[in-house]
Order: sequence, then C-alpha cells, then structure tokens
Amino acid sequence: MQKRWPVVVGSLMLSLCPLSVRAGDFEGILHMTTKHAGTGTQSTMDWYLKGDKARVESSRADGQTHVMIFDARTRTMQMAMPGQKSYMEINMGGERSEQLKEAFEKQTVERTGKTDKIAGYSCEIWRITDKEENRLKNDICVAKGFGKAATFWIDPKEMRRSSQPSWVKRLVEEGGFGLRSIHYDEEGKESSRMEVTSIDKKSLDNALFAFPADWAKQDMSAMQERMKAMR
Repeated sequence: MQKRWPVVVGSLMLSLCPLSVRAGDFEGILHMTTKHAGTGTQSTMDWYLKGDKARVESSRADGQTHVMIFDARTRTMQMAMPGQKSYMEINMGGERSEQLKEAFEKQTVERTGKTDKIAGYSCEIWRITDKEENRLKNDICVAKGFGKAATFWIDPKEMRRSSQPSWVKRLVEEGGFGLRSIHYDEEGKESSRMEVTSIDKKSLDNALFAFPADWAKQDMSAMQERMKAMR
C-alpha cells in the first residue's frame, strides 16, 4: 500500500484536480459520472463539500458505496471499512507529502486558455502530460470557487514556502475543481471520462463528515510500523 499510495492519491488529485484553497462560500454536493471506454461500464461519485472537509461517495461493483472523508485542517484521509464497522485513517502530511511531490514532478501542466461550461459553471481546460513517457494523460476542465475543503492536506501558507512544482503552487493559489477529466491511454485514445452532471448548492449536516462513534479507527501509519517490525 505504501508504494501504491502516491499513485492512488496522485491519480485522484490529477484526475479530479480538487485543489481549491480560497475561502469560497460553496457548500453542497457535486454529482459525477465516470464512463470507461474499454469496458463500456459507468460508475457514479458524489463529492460533499463543506468548510475544511469533504466526503466522497463512489459506487462499487458489489453494489455497496465506498466512502472517504478528507479533513484539510488535520490533513487526514479516512476510508470506511463497513463490513468491519471501522475505518482506516491516513495522515497526508510528512513523508506522504514528499511522495505526492514526486508524483507531481512527473507531470507537466499546460493552461490552454480554452473554456467550457459544465453543470452551469465555466471552467478552463488544463492539459496534463507525463514527462517520462512524453504523452498526454489528462484533459481537465477546472472551475473556481468551490472553497478550501478541496485542498485536503495542502496548507496554502506552507505551499507558498514549499518546494512543490511551480504549477502546483499556481493551481493551489488560484483554486479550482475539475468538473470534467478525460484520461488517455498509451495510444492517445480516450480511456475514461469523469464529468460533473449536476451541482446542488445547499447546507450539509456536519454528521456527514464523520464515521459513526462506535466504529473503530485503524491507524494506517501504525499498522505499517508494526509490519516493518515483524520483518
């Protein structure tokens, strides 16, 4: 899991571009659909945004809903394990920030200046290119004004002083949310498309951003340390 973490999180961030840091007043739900060209399958995902927190619900093949909760203030990501009445917590700072930085440095971003309108919001098209493979990976249409909940583990003050790539700093400083992300395969063909289908701007219950009190918390970092000690 440790080796895959930068890939998983880097993919999440670069595909959806949830990097807004402005204190925007948006509170509500973004409903998304992802279509997979190769299989012809389709999945759904809902983003709940409020203040410093975000809740992501995605459909699973087994009919269950996968839930993640992000907290920008504590820089943690929690993933539900409903079958066990527990959740796993991952600290997004420290070593993981460096891993994320390495993932970012492998990307080149071009702001095309071209715009589109999705779910009633204007967005600008960004092109994400893989430096090592020299190929286009994503086209992302980035909109602004969705509040700092989408920063998750990125602290805007520290970001200005950090060694993160310049394009990451610009993106965080300006804010935004990817309303559409098109991913391309090695042959340059569209392999998947995520797009916001509708946006509900409304007040959300604080209870949405915490798992039930009787669920046990599993600390991912502690689990990894125990595994290392057993080797």
